[in-house]
Amino acid sequence: MPEHQFKVLSELSDSEKSKIEVAIVANTENTDFTQLPHLKWVQSTWAGVENLLDCKSLLDVPIVRLQDPTLANTMADSVLCWVMNCQRHNPLYARQQKTGHWQSHPVKPNQEFEILLLGAGNMGMTAARRLQEQGYKLSIWARTTRDSISDDVIFYSDREGLRAALQRADVVVALLPHTPDTRFLLDDETLSWCKPGAYLINFGRGSAIKTSALLTHLERSELAHAVLDVFDVEPLPQDHPFWHHPKVTVLPHIAAPTNPQSATLVIKKNLSNYISFGQIPKAVDIKRGY
Repeated sequence: MPEHQFKVLSELSDSEKSKIEVAIVANTENTDFTQLPHLKWVQSTWAGVENLLDCKSLLDVPIVRLQDPTLANTMADSVLCWVMNCQRHNPLYARQQKTGHWQSHPVKPNQEFEILLLGAGNMGMTAARRLQEQGYKLSIWARTTRDSISDDVIFYSDREGLRAALQRADVVVALLPHTPDTRFLLDDETLSWCKPGAYLINFGRGSAIKTSALLTHLERSELAHAVLDVFDVEPLPQDHPFWHHPKVTVLPHIAAPTNPQSATLVIKKNLSNYISFGQIPKAVDIKRGY
């Protein structure tokens, strides 16, 4: 968009700040958005927008999160990769190698291996289609009722639905946003509903799982292993018990990194529609958090 100027906030004069209508933001870093009195909307370069929602200086300014098909496809690939790792007991074989223990474990075929996706947003539904292509048994849980994507997929909602879904799943994949409703959704009670020996993958937000409860259920061997890519505090503190826990795989928030090239095209389209037609893209529902 060579006909437009793009500047970082620190480069703007007071006069320029008064004319700004759109801010493109990755992380607020305690930015005072009241410096931009005519700000009409904010474009996030991330899919998660909890930091922006917590920013008091934004008040009622619409926040648009990044919805990039490339990002969703990257997440779907990561989900498939780690589901297959769990299905083939690769975390268990890694532990066995450390002790020189030679033992094989049976592998369920895809059509008998049941996966539960927690979250039915863009990333969740893209992951669901990727898993369906491989013939896995699939169920999806969301906070509210949704139409199923096919006759083969069971859709659950509400707390009783969560219990029924967790009791069936061989692998639970959390792709939940950070909201008041999803905070500690997986706590001591709900984790106790999981099928014995189930694997847990969290690629959504760290706040979805209560750490102390997860450690308890891993220690009791009620859960086989946890693959964690997101945490309440990032980077994960060096003294955190997850680092050296034999039943935890720690990933440095890499399941679905923003792709600069594809994200730029999405943001360019949003900006062009606003400049040409005054159209602000669909904003985040502040009450729901996404």
